[in-house]
Amino acid sequence: MEKAKETLNRIKSFLTRCENNIQQALADPRINQWGNIDFEKHAERLAYFELPLAEIRKASESLNKSTRNILQQIEHWKNDLGNLEADINMQSVTPERAQTLASALEKEFLTLKEQMGGLKNVTEILIAGDLELRQKMTLKGLVPLARKINSKSADNFEDGLEIYMFITKNETIEGNDTKLSDYFAKANDLQIRLENVKLPDMPGLAQAVIRHHTDTAINAIEIIKDFINSSNEKFADKISAVDAVKQEILSVQDESLSNLLKKYPNTAQSLGISITEFQFNKYILNKLKLVSSLLDNLYLFHSTLRHHFLSKLASQMRAEGNPINPQTVSAEKSDEFFSGVKGVMRSIRLLVSSLSGHQVLSDTELEQYLAQLLDSCPVYYGNSKDDIKKIEKEINKYIGNFDRPFPYEPLTRTMKNGLATFGSRLEKFINSFKLDKQAGEKREKSLGPATKPPATLGLLLKQISAQTQDISATM
Repeated sequence: MEKAKETLNRIKSFLTRCENNIQQALADPRINQWGNIDFEKHAERLAYFELPLAEIRKASESLNKSTRNILQQIEHWKNDLGNLEADINMQSVTPERAQTLASALEKEFLTLKEQMGGLKNVTEILIAGDLELRQKMTLKGLVPLARKINSKSADNFEDGLEIYMFITKNETIEGNDTKLSDYFAKANDLQIRLENVKLPDMPGLAQAVIRHHTDTAINAIEIIKDFINSSNEKFADKISAVDAVKQEILSVQDESLSNLLKKYPNTAQSLGISITEFQFNKYILNKLKLVSSLLDNLYLFHSTLRHHFLSKLASQMRAEGNPINPQTVSAEKSDEFFSGVKGVMRSIRLLVSSLSGHQVLSDTELEQYLAQLLDSCPVYYGNSKDDIKKIEKEINKYIGNFDRPFPYEPLTRTMKNGLATFGSRLEKFINSFKLDKQAGEKREKSLGPATKPPATLGLLLKQISAQTQDISATM
């Protein structure tokens, strides 16, 4: 009899587990709430979540019927088990007969195992549907419905959505990867690079010319960053309105499906209205295309400066007889000072002056003074009083001890003319410097589409200046 009792205990334990599993499933809101959903009424709303509705509906409709049938069978089997157990206790059945009957009952439960497996599949479908629906109850998940609700102003909604996605840092909808914050990060990166450009050994005036152009580029970057910051400020209220909708979405995510389905169309409508508001600042997209193009040009300027221009400039200034070699300029200006009728007159006056004990100046000395001035003068473009004083101070380091007005004044004019000539030749070299034909392909990774670069560095600098002014004018 013990063997038969063990079989009966196994069966009873299995029936108890089945009952518990069924009761837990029926009490689980993720499962039972589907029974309260009117699939016909909410068909359109449910469709926006792209759920396997036919499968979910079938599972929901079969749930009660399946559980009812299983529970009825369990009750029937319990009665059979009770009767057999009573016969065993009363010893009204032989041990062999008891074991045979117990084994027969156990075989019947194979069908129950199959039914419980089917019930498990049904509950998994309903639980998965609930999870998927709630996971899609997000800003991204509501955009399709918001788009449909705002179909009468579809273009405005799409423009607003494009701007919203561009302005926000962390939100990604429909494959939008480029962000306004990316532009700011690129500008910061480029500014650091330009601020850390190392110039080769070259005259101070040449350094001043190069620094002028790098400072202009850095100023363009500052304007880009100011424009981005001002754009963020302009959208602060609109972003707050969308954030409020996002909080509303979060607040309903844990409610029952029936309540969620009732509320989320209104939430989607609020989202559509808030997103559409962004289209009133549509002009910013065109300006940001200009920002992207300017950043491209600035990256090209930095790349050209670092990899091509500076080394070429340095080698040209070292080449004997080259127009931008400081020695060439110094020799030319010294020769001009002592050449021609005026040069002869100056030589005579200097000779007469020297007989009276005044300082003598030779063409070699003047050439040396000019070369030293070109090497030490830190200012070329300055027009302010301070800049003019700096230039005069540098000149006086070399000719300050000469008599005034002669030869000091003509020497001063020659020294200033030397500065102007050297500077203008440097500018001519910059303006005519040809850019790499493949520069458009070799640029740093840009935020906008690659564009054909200008032919020369001078044209590139003009583009940068014009684009900077256009952006600055809108701030």
